[in-house]
Amino acid sequence: MNRKKIFDYLQQSLVKLHQTGFSHIFGAGAINKIVSFLSSIILIRILSKSEYGVFAYAYNILSFFLLFSGFGMVSGIFQLASENYRIKEKAQSFFRYGTRIAVRFNLLLAAGIFASTYILQLPIEHADILIRYMSLLPLFTVLYELIQIYLRFERRNRPFSYLTSTNTLLILLFSAAGALLWGTAGIIFFRYGAYLLTILAGIVLLKVPVRIKKEVLSGLSRTEKADLWKISSISMLNIATGRLLYLLDVFFVGLILLDEQILASYKVATLIPNALLFIPGALMMYVYPYFAEHYGDYAWVRKKYLAILGFFGLFNTAMVLFLFTLAPWIIKLVFGAAYMDAVLPFRILIVGYLLSATVRKTTGNLLVTQRKLKFNLFSGIFEGLINIGGNIILIPRFGSVGAAYSTLGVTVLSSMVSFAYFMHVTRSSKTEVMKNHEG
Repeated sequence: MNRKKIFDYLQQSLVKLHQTGFSHIFGAGAINKIVSFLSSIILIRILSKSEYGVFAYAYNILSFFLLFSGFGMVSGIFQLASENYRIKEKAQSFFRYGTRIAVRFNLLLAAGIFASTYILQLPIEHADILIRYMSLLPLFTVLYELIQIYLRFERRNRPFSYLTSTNTLLILLFSAAGALLWGTAGIIFFRYGAYLLTILAGIVLLKVPVRIKKEVLSGLSRTEKADLWKISSISMLNIATGRLLYLLDVFFVGLILLDEQILASYKVATLIPNALLFIPGALMMYVYPYFAEHYGDYAWVRKKYLAILGFFGLFNTAMVLFLFTLAPWIIKLVFGAAYMDAVLPFRILIVGYLLSATVRKTTGNLLVTQRKLKFNLFSGIFEGLINIGGNIILIPRFGSVGAAYSTLGVTVLSSMVSFAYFMHVTRSSKTEVMKNHEG
């Protein structure tokens, strides 16, 4: 293929991506993460290092609870509504039924979080009080996520991007105002206001039909409801195990080292790698409905999967080389000289991002579109156990750097295994898949 043909192919691909809404989704994801990152920087600059360490630890504990948010109904709705995209009433039915379950589950989750603050003995002082203040966040976040998913499976990409960007900007402004007025407590209470405004915008302005009353009929058969419950529950566990690595790292750094300043530096080291995960997230948000529509068409799925890994891998490699090289200057400029001890763990984690974003996250999401849910579940459990063992062994010896090494090791292993499994799965014929799919 000569240069002209390559250029024409790339140009046509970019035009198609724009026409099908990728620019809106990626743009919203980019704005979202950039503004979120700015919000983190502002909070780090406003709060003392110790205050930020306590806040980061409290939010990390809350994040363990959020792994079970909505019992996974957001993911289940997205999958089944995408599969039934051309059957509008069926897609709407999955949304109505799943919304009711998700909201009620998170009300119970909020009560559990609040009660746990009187039971758990946390190693970082005052973290329990902040968690108590945060206990209602699961209710607000699940409503926001449901609105996002509705706009996405309806392929209303422009409203989706506007809502996402608005929410992030509001959180930045409200969090900064709260931190200046009332410190860490102000951040939490002002964020409630930001989410509330976004939710009202989605329901009132964008006409997203969020209904939680029991009398609203779902329009689903018992089998379809059971299918939603099954996919949602397994997706919830998949998401939980997939997000455990960074959460476990911060948890064990706080538990073992008992130093909020070291904890603050490690949290800073994770911020950029975590923020960059919006890139595979935006890519998967865009391609997910198309892969779900081609459920079982393994020739198509495999071809597109390998194309994504190739182009996406080149992009991520160039970005990671840049960040790795300039790590000391980035940490000092963005977070301040007090956080220079974050440089080494940052470099280790950014290498982990390269593999995680290119292979691990991409493969895991696309396996879900083909209903290969059990692999992600068992893989995630295995990763979590290895990471716990790695943290327990390496943190006492190497400090917070040991947590970064543990995460990198798990990421390398899981990326290799998930790629091999995806290639194995997509060798199967479409007929076999439709007869023996994993529900």
